[in-house]
Amino acid sequence: MPSLNEQIHGFLVLFLCGCALGLLFDLYQGVLRAVRPRRWMITIGDVLFWVGATALIVGALLFSSRVELRGYVFMGLISGTLFYFWGASPLVHVGVGRLTSVVIRAANTVGRAASKPFRWAWRGKDFLRRAR
Repeated sequence: MPSLNEQIHGFLVLFLCGCALGLLFDLYQGVLRAVRPRRWMITIGDVLFWVGATALIVGALLFSSRVELRGYVFMGLISGTLFYFWGASPLVHVGVGRLTSVVIRAANTVGRAASKPFRWAWRGKDFLRRAR
């Protein structure tokens, strides 16, 4: 049986792992809202997210308790996730929304600036064609 220090360490590591999973989930949802991919792309993204989440949990279990599944491990993971979603998630939603709008505006500006020479060339081609 693990000592009390090992149990506390395992609980805290899995608590932080639960908070990290909540943050990653919010970021993933923010990207989905901003990009609006097709349904099959969402399915692939979900599978990849859960594969990554499983790898994160297994890594945290290896680090904290040598993959011993005990009650405090599950309590740490669940309490960390609930703590994140009840505490920090609304703030992250606001931050992700603002960040995605800034990134989208910047991408649109860069796209317009990069396409301007091509639009000018296209208009010049039309002008030359009409001049004949």
